Amino acid sequence: MLNKLFWQRQQSRWVHYLHYWRLVFNDHFIIALFFMAGAMAYSYDQLLPQVNSQPWWRLILIGWVTLAMQVGRWALFVEQPDPVVLLPLTSQIKQYLKPASYYSASLGLIMTLALTVIALPLALTIMKISTLTMIVMGLTVVTLKLNWLVWEKQRFLNFTKNTRLINFVQWGMTLVIAAIMWMEWPLMAWIFSLMLLLTGQYLNSRTSFDWSAAIAYEQARTESIYRFFNLFTDVPQVQGRVKRRAWADGIIKYLSHQDGQWGYLYARGFVRGSDTSGLVVRLTLILAIITFFIPINWLQTVVLALSLYVIVSQLGPEYHQFDNKVFTYLYPLEVKQRQNAYLSLTRRVLWPVAIILILATVMSSYLILNVFIIIIEGELLVHWYLPMRVFKEK
Repeated sequence: MLNKLFWQRQQSRWVHYLHYWRLVFNDHFIIALFFMAGAMAYSYDQLLPQVNSQPWWRLILIGWVTLAMQVGRWALFVEQPDPVVLLPLTSQIKQYLKPASYYSASLGLIMTLALTVIALPLALTIMKISTLTMIVMGLTVVTLKLNWLVWEKQRFLNFTKNTRLINFVQWGMTLVIAAIMWMEWPLMAWIFSLMLLLTGQYLNSRTSFDWSAAIAYEQARTESIYRFFNLFTDVPQVQGRVKRRAWADGIIKYLSHQDGQWGYLYARGFVRGSDTSGLVVRLTLILAIITFFIPINWLQTVVLALSLYVIVSQLGPEYHQFDNKVFTYLYPLEVKQRQNAYLSLTRRVLWPVAIILILATVMSSYLILNVFIIIIEGELLVHWYLPMRVFKEK
């Protein structure tokens, strides 16, 4: 019964997710992913001939495998009424956790192994790895991931609830075992990971299921998925939280410096309204990464200029965000003050974005030209494009 219940919930949840996946992986996003993946693969291929056998390259491999282990966690699909409805079946909860473990382990292993394979060309460049050694390394990676999931299970069991111990095993011990593996002792690394796995399984077998912790764990996992979808489309399940963010005070002060009442309103509206500010941050990071991995200098310059235009154009609606607030019409302030405050905000947003984009082209031989183009384009966008487009819309 519980076995079938898990697979029914899993299928229902995936049908629900499919609606959002279609919106996320649209044609434009797929094309952008292909370009980005191609640029990164080309840059990776160009980097490998320059790699030597210096020890610090192994540190990159150790860190990469440690991070890869953190990808993929338990999917429980438990729901709020379960502690009441399924309470009589708590003694049979293993029938529910068994398919959950198969499902979570399969997805986690696929993602972890895929990330590990990405590091394999670098490892083969700096190390001499035989076929047998590679097999043992693969077993070590698989065992490490299973060990990570076994210790992660303790977060929703009536065990010690010692998050420090769990984090130490998942991060600290994983880092140590990964270091042993990449120091060309893969057999020893596999033995250590296997011992750690058996220890975790023994501890889990001596405790019981915690419904409250399991529901909180599943809610956190589901919320993280919905927040990813919310980056691309509106998700009703994502609800805002009221939380004091003292670090944003400095950003608001920077954005509204000496710009009066309108400057303060626009600064707070930009920071608190996650739609525009979040879009600007995401576009800046994505376009900076794409620009960095473009190997052709002149094409990199073109993409740089287009990136700044695309990002600044997203700031247009910010000017009209207070048009429906009746009290703003009672301010004894001239329209020119409002326009100046808006342009000041866009300028203060534009220059940090421009600096990040310029840093993405730091390896280009056109660096000086890129700086010159960004400065000229930025001034034209603020003093000509935005006033012409925004101030005459209404």
